[in-house]
Amino acid sequence: MRESERSLHERVASGSRDDRWDLAGREDLPESVYGALAESHDLGVLASLTQNVATPHTVLRHLAARTHEIGERAKLNPSAPIDLKDDSPLGSHSYDSVAKYLEARSATADQRREFLKRYERSPHPGGDRLGDVWCDVSTTIPGKRA
Repeated sequence: MRESERSLHERVASGSRDDRWDLAGREDLPESVYGALAESHDLGVLASLTQNVATPHTVLRHLAARTHEIGERAKLNPSAPIDLKDDSPLGSHSYDSVAKYLEARSATADQRREFLKRYERSPHPGGDRLGDVWCDVSTTIPGKRA
């Protein structure tokens, strides 16, 4: 049986640390529960949210505005919005995160190849900002004009 949203909020507010860690890793929660978890002061819960591909964009944005470490992790989530990813090091992203970024940017096959070459050559972790690399690639290899 599926838990009610109210029950999930009760677990966030008064459940154990393990309850909150468990919830932060789940991919089937209402957005409001992810939001409530993001208000936690438990770095383990926050770190889990930053890695959960189901964490909504609004929550990832909120986390990105928090402490440096949590904020940087939120930018590396494969499902993070483009503008958050733009401000993070290319080589710190997973391949899945980069692939989703290129899909969201509607990269052409040529742009994708060049971007992935740069990803492979980038220090891992680290490197140039993802947005700067995209700007250079998309300027050098323009997309199709509509």
